[in-house]
Amino acid sequence: MTPVTTVTLSGLGLLNLLILLVLVRRVDALAARLDRPAAPSDPPPLPGVGTKVGSFTAVTTDGHRLSIEDFVGRTLVGFFAEGCGTCRELAPQFARHASVFPGGRDQVLVVVVSPNPGSPVAASMAPIARVVVEPGDGAVVRAFRVDGFPGFCVLQENVVVAAEGKLERLRLPVPG
Repeated sequence: MTPVTTVTLSGLGLLNLLILLVLVRRVDALAARLDRPAAPSDPPPLPGVGTKVGSFTAVTTDGHRLSIEDFVGRTLVGFFAEGCGTCRELAPQFARHASVFPGGRDQVLVVVVSPNPGSPVAASMAPIARVVVEPGDGAVVRAFRVDGFPGFCVLQENVVVAAEGKLERLRLPVPG
């Protein structure tokens, strides 16, 4: 072996060792990240269970004035936004559950965030719920502290007893 070949092989050996050390360090860092608990995904877009809903006044699509004081007993609430694909997909499922919710239409509130008072989601919900159409910073959205859409909750009087971003997690009455 010539001296140049020996130096070249030694250099390659050192380069391989350096690459191996970098890979080991990265694998250790990845393993440490995997050992940590994951951050919660899909946080509910509504306040947590036990939270008292703030005061608000709104007008329903049929012209009735509505405030938090109007909620008596258990109330199902759904928040939808115009232009939200998931909202459009879940609206019929929500309507089926709302149609069999104890207490009927007076115990269901739907809030549609839209600049359009004639929103199709609002129109589809009118027969089975009290419906409020308002902008994203509207009184009801602020009172419930809604962070995303869709959002669903059940109130007992003015206290949240269940809140979810996914309708199937609410354990609602099943339509017959």
